[in-house]
Amino acid sequence: MLPAASILLPVRDAASTLPAALDGLLCDSLRDIEVIAVDDGSHDETPQLLDDFARIDPRIRVFHQARLGLVPALNRGLAEVRGEILVRHDADDVSVPGRVHAQAEFLRTHPEVDLVATRCRLFRDDGPAAEGMRHWAAWSNRLGTHEEILRSRFIESPFAHPAVALRTEVLRRVGGYREGDFPEDYELWLRLLAGGSRFARLRRVGVLVREHLGRTIHRDSRYRPGAFRRLKREHLEREFLRPDEPLVLFGGGRVAKAWLRDFLAAGRPVAALADLDPRRIGMRIEDVPVVHAREAARGGRFGGLPALGALGRPRSRAVLRQALPSLGRVEGSDFYFVA
Repeated sequence: MLPAASILLPVRDAASTLPAALDGLLCDSLRDIEVIAVDDGSHDETPQLLDDFARIDPRIRVFHQARLGLVPALNRGLAEVRGEILVRHDADDVSVPGRVHAQAEFLRTHPEVDLVATRCRLFRDDGPAAEGMRHWAAWSNRLGTHEEILRSRFIESPFAHPAVALRTEVLRRVGGYREGDFPEDYELWLRLLAGGSRFARLRRVGVLVREHLGRTIHRDSRYRPGAFRRLKREHLEREFLRPDEPLVLFGGGRVAKAWLRDFLAAGRPVAALADLDPRRIGMRIEDVPVVHAREAARGGRFGGLPALGALGRPRSRAVLRQALPSLGRVEGSDFYFVA
């Protein structure tokens, strides 16, 4: 008999946190599960721990491989999954009991949805998580509907990877995870959304994400800001921007300048930087004029061009979002926020 849900758990050198991760999963109220644990060439006691857990609980299936990396481990596990629903988890995080049950039940009763995430909560063993990560988690947790996720997808990755459950068949149909100079989870979310998949978010906190400097996002070059921007830009070029057409960037700060340089380096013309701050009006940045936002409004000098709000601060995005109707701009139609 096939399990109702399969939990995909890549592991490398996680002996200190693995027992708590497995305990949270195995205590879930959905008992009909399997844990696909892929040991990616660990050098510590992880392989022995996994084998010991598997001898005690037959729901754990362990696969050992050479140290190939996260994406090969994920795809190795995907090949072994037997459940219709695939739940992601990491070996340094803690699943809140009932989380797997809630996500599996949601997907069972909402056949139009391909992926459902829970909210997450960050923690550190030695104190509070860094401010930037706390801001990201608060922003992520506020994205509740498919429409909110879709229009915000170019700001940041909308989910913590271990907070996600999705249909196994959907992930296999798009070819699984991709290896490249980009964050593998964010690339998958953008690829699924571009293909028409619908996403959802449960209001409950389903995973406690352990924040520490050893996490992949802090030490792998695929998670550096430039890699995120390049991935976003590639999708914007395919899904929103028209070939060779200039665009307008709203903003004049650090984030806008980084996007401006990236677009110019890629050969995409930027007609203007539009700003609400009168102190910047009239400046030129990378030889691109800074104009008042009303010139990028519908009917203005640059109003017929696609526009991006390149703002890093949530408060700045809120101010511009409030001004969009008066500018004749529609978020998700002729305007997106990026960060």
